[in-house]
Amino acid sequence: MSHVFISYSKKDRDYARRLADRLIERGFDVWIDDRIDYGDDWWRTIVRAIAAQRRLSPS
Repeated sequence: MSHVFISYSKKDRDYARRLADRLIERGFDVWIDDRIDYGDDWWRTIVRAIAAQRRLSPS
């Protein structure tokens, strides 16, 4: 299934999480920043996630 990278403003966090959950329910592989563990190099983690995606959509 398709890979989706969700980028969002912190004020839209709840909406982004609901969107991610619905996409996952429909079989999409979703990356959202709550997949970053405490202590991880967050910038490197995000850059790698973006590089792994096939398409990007502006927010």
